[in-house]
Amino acid sequence: VMASCGEGGLCYVKSDAAHPFSGQLLVQATAFDDGAVAELMREDVLLPAGAGAIAWFRSDAIGAVDGTTHIVEAVVLDERGVVMSRNLIPFATMEKMKLKKAGAEVTAAKSEDGTCFVVDVRV
Repeated sequence: VMASCGEGGLCYVKSDAAHPFSGQLLVQATAFDDGAVAELMREDVLLPAGAGAIAWFRSDAIGAVDGTTHIVEAVVLDERGVVMSRNLIPFATMEKMKLKKAGAEVTAAKSEDGTCFVVDVRV
């Protein structure tokens, strides 16, 4: 069982299991600037047994997400609330995302005998 969403707010949950699936789709957005998480949609899902079972959903809130400032996550929960899958869905490519400057420095060099690399990470 997995789920995904696209720009415009169209989402789906898909299952190829040999048994029916009953649970929920939770879609949330995480802000790049402060890490705040907002629930955008929560829908009950009921899929029949068999390959290619799919349910479609649409949400204006998901369609309004700015991919340069947020990343979307689709989470599928079973009827007991157990996470069945998580899918991070970027609505923008990396070079367009407005991310904070990293506060880390990384250097790498070959060891003296040349058998490995030595990596130094400073935060």
